[in-house]
Amino acid sequence: MPALIATRDALDRFHAMMRSKEKARLDPWIAMAAKTKLAAFAASVEADKDAMAAAISTPRSSRQVEGKVNRLKVITRQMVLGAPKSTCSKPGLWRQHEPNCTECASNQICTPCDTMSA
Repeated sequence: MPALIATRDALDRFHAMMRSKEKARLDPWIAMAAKTKLAAFAASVEADKDAMAAAISTPRSSRQVEGKVNRLKVITRQMVLGAPKSTCSKPGLWRQHEPNCTECASNQICTPCDTMSA
């Protein structure tokens, strides 16, 4: 339980650091988080410390733009590839496979289902 409390404290400090935009708190946070269950995350932050410091101190964010781009990509994929269908024998990227298809058990998308009879 103490490990969980320390991890929660490190997470709270990370959020506070991001909100306060104080990149000087980054090195002490990495040292503290490396001793918690966030050690892998702290190591990845340390590996790309310059980018993380820039993300903390930069007042602008591209989140809204990235969200719009992601939404546009999803719409485009649905238009080009088709909406989800109920069986493999119908076109579309997202398919639910035929129950009697042996290839479907191992593959998310399989070509044998395209040739199977209904």
